[in-house]
Amino acid sequence: CTTILIVSATLQDLNRTTTVTVNNTDSRAPFNDVNLYTLDQRILKTFQNPEHDGSQGQQLIKDLCDYKCFLEKMITHLEKDFNQKLLDIILSQPPQYIHFPYDNEQLKNAFSWSEDQTEYLDYVFESSFLLWKRLEQLREVKT
Repeated sequence: CTTILIVSATLQDLNRTTTVTVNNTDSRAPFNDVNLYTLDQRILKTFQNPEHDGSQGQQLIKDLCDYKCFLEKMITHLEKDFNQKLLDIILSQPPQYIHFPYDNEQLKNAFSWSEDQTEYLDYVFESSFLLWKRLEQLREVKT
């Protein structure tokens, strides 16, 4: 029975694609396993129409953290080994969610969040915004 579970898990791992992997990422995921467009669209959709569903709120925080983590890894990578083409590709699809004016109270009520959770959302959102600006600065400095 244990052997079957191990084989099953191995087959699932082999069948993952880059797009699917985004649903299973955590902050330790390599940056090439993250589909930024998918994350951005999910975050934007949740900001635009939050449902009264705590799991959607948890997914929102996870997606924001994954996006932030990806940006941190990209900046670190580009600062060590600058690649103009890679930077241009990343900057060609800026996150749409950063420009959406989300409503803290609406999210707090929809997801039954505490004040700490909404403050954490603000922190991760602001960090992502600043990291994106840092990527834009890298382009200006390197060109």
